[in-house]
Amino acid sequence: MLHRELIYGIGLGWTAVLGVFLFDLFILRHGWCGHLCPLGAFYALAGKLALLRIRFDTPTCTHCGECARVCPEPQVLNLKEAAAAGMIASGECSNCGRCIGVCPEGTLEFNLRHLIKRPQQPETTEPRQRRAA
Repeated sequence: MLHRELIYGIGLGWTAVLGVFLFDLFILRHGWCGHLCPLGAFYALAGKLALLRIRFDTPTCTHCGECARVCPEPQVLNLKEAAAAGMIASGECSNCGRCIGVCPEGTLEFNLRHLIKRPQQPETTEPRQRRAA
């Protein structure tokens, strides 16, 4: 948009850029890149099919929050979903690896998707109810 503005003169392009800037500044941090950008949406779809994933080892995680502090897209780090899937399953994860470097427990690491095993669900020990005759 800015390129066209320079060639054809000032118009609505500058208004759109100003709107994106103000949206990021006052309404939602990383609002354009994290929620509205069409290119980001395409990358999220491609990320759903990615072979390289960040494995999440549930028993070693102490929920210190260091990973969320360094993540450029912290909404991606839903630890409940990660525990259920055994990995950061969101397609929005860019696999930058920042969370791996700061994790003091070594809970996060790169792995191939097909090598990541889903955690076993604990079986309930409740007896089955009998049907009334």
